[in-house]
Amino acid sequence: RRTHFFHSLAKHIIQRCVENGVCRINVGDLEGVREDEHGESKNWGKHGNLDLHGWAFDRFTKILTYKAKVEGIEVVEVSERDTS
Repeated sequence: RRTHFFHSLAKHIIQRCVENGVCRINVGDLEGVREDEHGESKNWGKHGNLDLHGWAFDRFTKILTYKAKVEGIEVVEVSERDTS
């Protein structure tokens, strides 16, 4: 179900981009999100760890990138540092 949702959402986003003449999509670079400032694995507790480690970090980005490329839209990973 999750994969189907990702594909459906990516398709919808790309359709909207095509309709509005968008040629570039910026997505947050989540590299290192599981580690603390010392590079150690974060401990969010039993349930938090299950949620964090079950998160499909780059799966959606890969699907979005694939669908965007077909339409000539660039997907760029950007730093989320100092954003809200």
